[in-house]
Amino acid sequence: MRIAIFHDYIGAIGGGEKLVLTLARGLGADVITTDVDEDSVKKMGFEDVNIISLGETVKLPPLKQIYKRQGKPQTPGGAVCSGVFHENPAYN
Repeated sequence: MRIAIFHDYIGAIGGGEKLVLTLARGLGADVITTDVDEDSVKKMGFEDVNIISLGETVKLPPLKQIYKRQGKPQTPGGAVCSGVFHENPAYN
């Protein structure tokens, strides 16, 4: 059985990226993602993990918009990017 772990992007290695790469190494899984910073992956010692990139994401408006409202980065629907706070009534 093959295992794949999907992650949105691997840039600077933070907690989420470390978790994904550690799980992939332990399970022998492939990581499927978009943007990949190969230098960061190598610096953290995860060069043995098989990472499959789906390609670079578009970084130009309107496809890469972050709205500012009340000093917090938000998506157009009102949800704060961290996923902790939602102004959209459908989430309350």
